[in-house]
Amino acid sequence: MDLVYNIRMSRRSWISVTLLFFSLISVNLALAANLKLSPTGGYYQVGDNVTVTAQIVSPEESTNAIYGVINFPTNKLQVTSISKTGSVVNLWVQEPTYSNSTGQITFEGAILNPGFTGEAGRIITINFKAKNAGQVSVSFSDGSILANDGQGTNILKKLTPSSFTIAAKEAIEKIEPLTTEETGEKKDTSTKKTKTITTTTITEADSVDNLGPSFEINRIESLVPNRASFVFSGSDSSGISYYEFQLDNAAVLKVADDGTNIYNTPALSVGDHILLATAIDKVGNRTKRQLNFAISLPIANSLWVDWGGTIITVLSIAVPIIALIIALIIILMLGGGKVLDLKRKLRREVREVEDKMHEAFDLIRDDLQTQVAAIEKAKTKRKLTTLEKKLFKTIKGDLTETEKYLKREIQDIEKEIN
Repeated sequence: MDLVYNIRMSRRSWISVTLLFFSLISVNLALAANLKLSPTGGYYQVGDNVTVTAQIVSPEESTNAIYGVINFPTNKLQVTSISKTGSVVNLWVQEPTYSNSTGQITFEGAILNPGFTGEAGRIITINFKAKNAGQVSVSFSDGSILANDGQGTNILKKLTPSSFTIAAKEAIEKIEPLTTEETGEKKDTSTKKTKTITTTTITEADSVDNLGPSFEINRIESLVPNRASFVFSGSDSSGISYYEFQLDNAAVLKVADDGTNIYNTPALSVGDHILLATAIDKVGNRTKRQLNFAISLPIANSLWVDWGGTIITVLSIAVPIIALIIALIIILMLGGGKVLDLKRKLRREVREVEDKMHEAFDLIRDDLQTQVAAIEKAKTKRKLTTLEKKLFKTIKGDLTETEKYLKREIQDIEKEIN
């Protein structure tokens, strides 16, 4: 029983490992992308200009960053220049550089959204000069391709080199006999003159177009609210054959290169959409572009939404302000009521003081008038002294002025209260 059990467990383990192995292989295949040097072969002569293009091949997965190191034999080749024209790279982290002493070329760049997806995306074009005859190999010694997946997954699967032959200049001798004279006498034809003609052999590999076309596409304003419009342009040395457009998961639409260069989508639902556009040249090379775009609400609905949002914003500001104003009014009303009560109380107290003051003043006046009457009675019996006359006059004047002053002060206090 133990033996049967062990055999079964062993089989299950092998099945699990096998499934895991094939799942890893399928993931790697799904994410495969290559760095390629083109042309992959050819025939040149010493002194010829040799052009090699570094390309990215990623037909299924969108990529957003590349890095590469290219080696070349310094005894056979010499770099004359490097061109970035037509490159899929939008931002160079490290500008393409080369060294004819070490035989090395390096580059590192980023491809902005939506990234690159295609068969042959040009990275850089390297212009060599053939120095010496022999078999030559230009190849990648290092490289990476990062997927546009937000995680920087390296999906590099293969590095394709370029190998070609450099031959010495060919010299062909052409022998021409000397002409005979009209007399018919035959002259010695052993004396001959020689011309040396240098020829250049042109092979089919030199004229093959294996680069994808240059292709740009951008969204423009559409006159119809629920549709999208795009303007595109493509160019290639062999010419553009046609374009393909695939909207979301719909069927692929072929559009001839008739110079219109405008693509209008059918009516779309509100939300996000994906347009996959491809330019195909006349030898079958393809360049793909992916655009993510959105369809918004129609203008009328948008206006209602905007007005609604504006009204809500205004109310969110106005309501607290109105509440604050109402609170201030209530406070002022309550405060005003207290002030009125205070004024009423002060008026009442002032009247009470005024009444008391009048009572006191009346008493004082009565006493003074009694004294004045006594002085006047004494005046009838005898002659007043000078001091008595002066005192009598002063008392009467002060009494009158004091009464006026007190009345005026009371009136001023009442004005302040009111």
